[in-house]
Amino acid sequence: MSGIIFPSIGAGYTGEITTYPEEIEIVTNVLTGSEAVSFWSNQSMDSVNITVLNTNTTTFLNEEVSQDDVSGNNFYNTLTNATYSMAITVNDTQLLDIHIKGHSDAPDLDLGICYDANGNGTGEFEELINTTFCDFISYASYGGDTYNCTCADADADEKVRLINPPNGTYIIKVLGYTVSSIPGHFDLIIDRISEGPGIFNVTGTNPAALPLNTLGHFNLTWELPGGSPDGEYTGGMYIGTDSEYNITLVPISLIYDTQEPDVVPSFPAVNQDISNTMPTILVNFDDSDFGRLDGDTARLWLDGIEVTSQSSTQFLYYGDSELPVRGYLYGSITYTQKQPLNNGAHTLTAEVCDQAGNMASESWIFTVNNPYQLFIQHIPEVMNSVNYVTPIEALVESDFGIASVDCFWKLETNLTYTQVTMNQTGINRFYSEIPAQTTEGILNYYLRVEDADGMIITSPDSNPDTEPYEILINAASTPRVTHLPSTVYGDEPLEIDAVISDDQSIEEVLLYYRISGALNYNVIQMNNGGTGHHYSADIDTDAINPNI
Repeated sequence: MSGIIFPSIGAGYTGEITTYPEEIEIVTNVLTGSEAVSFWSNQSMDSVNITVLNTNTTTFLNEEVSQDDVSGNNFYNTLTNATYSMAITVNDTQLLDIHIKGHSDAPDLDLGICYDANGNGTGEFEELINTTFCDFISYASYGGDTYNCTCADADADEKVRLINPPNGTYIIKVLGYTVSSIPGHFDLIIDRISEGPGIFNVTGTNPAALPLNTLGHFNLTWELPGGSPDGEYTGGMYIGTDSEYNITLVPISLIYDTQEPDVVPSFPAVNQDISNTMPTILVNFDDSDFGRLDGDTARLWLDGIEVTSQSSTQFLYYGDSELPVRGYLYGSITYTQKQPLNNGAHTLTAEVCDQAGNMASESWIFTVNNPYQLFIQHIPEVMNSVNYVTPIEALVESDFGIASVDCFWKLETNLTYTQVTMNQTGINRFYSEIPAQTTEGILNYYLRVEDADGMIITSPDSNPDTEPYEILINAASTPRVTHLPSTVYGDEPLEIDAVISDDQSIEEVLLYYRISGALNYNVIQMNNGGTGHHYSADIDTDAINPNI
């Protein structure tokens, strides 16, 4: 709810009443409801009187407009000389709203209101309403005319509101500033708002009297008939005393909106195939009917995991354009995937609400189909002893060349990682060392690989900085295990090697392995074979599919 207030000071009253919110705008998707309103006065009020104004008549017309001569130097003369004129009669009306909305063939129109003082029905420059005649609001996007009752900017959505207009005949002037066809077209909406029963009412007025600079409260209620169409319903209310009922006039606008906004998948689109494994995801939102998107409600999920907190949103107010309405018509949410997605189908879900409370949610599938793959094979180290370096080795392969392979390590109690470049020691094999530690504890580490095509993967493959590998650093007398990864092609046996060091004698080394997807491990004993600290075991791969 937002806006501005135009107080009218009663003849027997020297104070001013202000309401919070000032100009009341309600956006809702329910037929019946209420909003709390507060008010205060800079003078004591011996009584409080609230008079509700409701729309008595609404006139909706589809009109034709011509291209006018806009070459003159005096805009007000040009406006009052416009080809289009319409005369209307006003009697006992507290608020008079006049709104024009150009069609696509009339992209720039301007609006002016004259009072037909001489009775000739034409609307002349001298009859253009100004602030000496009555109060008014010009809803131009750049702030509006503050002296003459006109609304003119670089679009065709123009509106003025006259406050307590005197009875008589008024001339509506519409200037065809830019009209692309003969003729152009526009909608003309005229609302006459006056005292009487209708959709708006007031309950719970508190207090009966009001000391100066003290907040009073009441509830503004509305009740739309069943089957009411979506749209804007206007009204108003006077706040005053029993003797001066019309001290302050407060306009009311009720936007009844039951239509949910649109979720528009942009990238990846529905069922789109992409090759980028770390895409920047863009989802657009559309509420072009009412312009009431609520940017705080935008949310995004990727494969069932919410990524809203890692996303950015943009919801701009559109106020100076050739759009059907002004407001928050469009918005977006953007997220960049930080780790490579696997080839295959992935699911996106996005949702947003409008200010009326209508929620839109949509899920769709896209497919990652990247023919160029980057692999890293690393069996993590799990333990070491103080005063010994920890060897780290990995097998790395890419369809492109390898740009860099790095190891990041830190003590668990530290906040930042130390980066160590891994050196290539053989075909697809890279090696580095974590320095010897002097105290027992836990080391954290992870590996990061980037290939020449810019693809990046890590090991572990998700959240490596917050869920890294852990190495337990034991006392000097604890056995140390160094194990290098192995790869096998075809049906050859898979050879597993490990180096076991201990200040005492080694009694037994066991190898636990299982087939991918199996629940239970197989156990075999690793052999030393008189090779010092080197132990090995072979696994028959004839019947293994696909991997250990």
